[in-house]
Amino acid sequence: MENGNRTYPHKHGPNTVSGDWVQQEADSVPAMNTASYRDRVSWWAVFYKSVPNAIGIGGMKYAFNSSEVKWRRLFWLLLILVAFCLLLYHVTNRAQYLATYPTSVDIYTNYTDVLTFPTVAFCNYNAYRHSMVAGTELEAFLNGIMFDSSFILNASSTYASFLDSVTMSDLFIEYGHRAEQSIINGRWRSSETLDHTNFTLKITDWGLCFVFNDADSGDPPLTVNRPGKEQGLELGLNVEQYESFIDSTARYSTGFQVLLYDYGTEPLITDQGFAIAPGTHTHVGVEVTETSNLEPPYGLCQDKALKYFNNYGYPECFIECRSDYFYNACGCKFFALPMVTNDEECTVLDYFLCGGEHWEGFVKNHTCDCPVPCHVRSYKPSISNTAYPSAYVESRYSSLFSFPDGFMQDNFCLISIFFKEISIQQVTQNVDYNFFSFLCDMGGSLGLWLGGSILTFFELLDLFGNSIYIHSKRAPNVRK
Repeated sequence: MENGNRTYPHKHGPNTVSGDWVQQEADSVPAMNTASYRDRVSWWAVFYKSVPNAIGIGGMKYAFNSSEVKWRRLFWLLLILVAFCLLLYHVTNRAQYLATYPTSVDIYTNYTDVLTFPTVAFCNYNAYRHSMVAGTELEAFLNGIMFDSSFILNASSTYASFLDSVTMSDLFIEYGHRAEQSIINGRWRSSETLDHTNFTLKITDWGLCFVFNDADSGDPPLTVNRPGKEQGLELGLNVEQYESFIDSTARYSTGFQVLLYDYGTEPLITDQGFAIAPGTHTHVGVEVTETSNLEPPYGLCQDKALKYFNNYGYPECFIECRSDYFYNACGCKFFALPMVTNDEECTVLDYFLCGGEHWEGFVKNHTCDCPVPCHVRSYKPSISNTAYPSAYVESRYSSLFSFPDGFMQDNFCLISIFFKEISIQQVTQNVDYNFFSFLCDMGGSLGLWLGGSILTFFELLDLFGNSIYIHSKRAPNVRK
């Protein structure tokens, strides 16, 4: 429009610029290189922008939301950091506990209809009968080393022909107490009468023993279906104090060493037995315990393979270890090792010369690798005593059998062995805390402190992976 000589441009809407002007301005701007998307937007920005919706943790949507006011974001961020520290402490504590391989023990009583009666070994404290060794070379030799420790060096030549011709097992059997003289009478389950033929002879670490319900006899194990003395073993024994003989191997007490052990296993009489004395009636109530232990790393048990025994147990392992020690030292078999090897047993000369020399070294310095068995059945005795016999019984028997005064109290003893109840106490070692328990604790900690779960870890991994993928693969929208 014209007004006089002046010309005015056409008006457009308020605050607008004509398209021609914009185009001219655009054309006047020099061309610029367009930066790629990954250069203009950092990975951290992609990660930060995705956090509120990618991880299901309470408070994330406030702490990482740029539209929220600063103090609110700071408050929630602080809460999340504190909760994360508590979570880290809890998880670390549980991880350390898991690393200790913790266990627990369950104890319960299993009532059964039938129980296997234990094998019972009876061993006289006196090794050799005086009437058998009196006037023999054995008496002179044993008495000599009893009072002079160096006697063995001189005696080795004086008694060499005798000492080198017999073994310790020969001495125990030939000069030891006889079963028919030691076992006076007996009853099994109040109905079956027993005598010496119901017992087997066994050479043990103690010496010669009489064994009842022995697997070596070839008979099946005896069983009991009711508790009480009427269903057990009652045995009268003669200590034969009048046959006592003192020597360096003798024990200065009188009586019998008794051991209850599982049928089919080996005994350690010296370490595990209990004693009964003449002039007493010993009442032995038995409780059965079965123990199940865990293997490493949670426990220490191991059913180790043995050379001389089919089944593993501590007594079998110790007997084998001791026998191997003396075999390596002396070149012959220790007398307590059962006849399961063709190795020649040590003679009496070997036993006292070589065995005596190395015995102290074995006891003090040698350690047997005998781990805890994984399964053990044991028979725990509860022992009480009464005087035996009564004055009346002794007077009657003394007159009947022409015993001298005090003979029965000095020589006879009575023992009753029975189950207190027909049950087995089961002791089982269990894994108390495993990796699954650890995962459950982790999930509980996440839920308690952060409102998350185990899946939160996978959400976090997904967030990292997805943000990296978006940052590396997403192309910019370039305007042409």
